[in-house]
Amino acid sequence: MDNIDAGTISDLYIYENNLLSTCDVQSVCDYLTDPNGDIYIYNNDLGCNNVGQVFIHCFSGFVEHNKLENEFSTFPNPFTKSATLEIVLQEPGTVEIKIYGQMGQLLKTIVRECRIAGKQKIALETKNLPAGVYFCVLKTNEGIQTTKIIKL
Repeated sequence: MDNIDAGTISDLYIYENNLLSTCDVQSVCDYLTDPNGDIYIYNNDLGCNNVGQVFIHCFSGFVEHNKLENEFSTFPNPFTKSATLEIVLQEPGTVEIKIYGQMGQLLKTIVRECRIAGKQKIALETKNLPAGVYFCVLKTNEGIQTTKIIKL
């Protein structure tokens, strides 16, 4: 599964394999950040038994999917009402930042636009999100980075 280009996946089916315990492979994690169809993950071994488990394995803490030189942080973290995302882009290009819940559901797209290189701050408004743990995913031309954020 590692050698599959996530952009070529239209629907993701991973099911009925009780020996399959590792689904946090590059292509699956990449597809979960920008799905382009339906996702069915069930009846596998622990860690790969549903979308939420796979998402948590893919994106818990910081996951470096590609060798990404950009800096990506959130402060304060944990936070109560709002936070600031800080990114340092090594080169200009398309920047996409999305917030996902613990079960892998896309909750909000913060930004999707072309940005210049350098240090940038982006306001993260979360007044509509309840307290909890979320995953903030930065996707640029160079790759994908993920950080865990906590709202109190």
